[in-house]
Amino acid sequence: MALDRILHRDDLEETVSRRTAELSELNRASRLEIAERKRAEHLQGALFQIAELSSRHGIGGELLYAENFYIALVDKSTIRLGQCPSPITSTNC
Repeated sequence: MALDRILHRDDLEETVSRRTAELSELNRASRLEIAERKRAEHLQGALFQIAELSSRHGIGGELLYAENFYIALVDKSTIRLGQCPSPITSTNC
C-alpha cells in the first residue's frame, strides 16, 4: 500500500513536471507571436501613413519629391518584391 502511494506520487510529479514544461513552451511561443503581431501592426500603420501622405499632392510633395512612388515589401522566403495593396481595400500588406 505505501509503495503504491510512493509510485503514484512519483508518477504525478513526473506528469506535473512534463505538463509544466509543455505550458512553458506554449507560453514562450505565444509571447513570440504577440511580439511579431505588434511589429506587423506597427509596420502596417507606418505603410498606411506613407500611402496616405503620398496620395496628398500638397503634403506628399513637401515631404518627398518623387514623380513615381512605389511601396514594396520583400518576402525573404521567396526573395521577391510585392506591391502593398491599397489601405482602403486591404487590412494586411
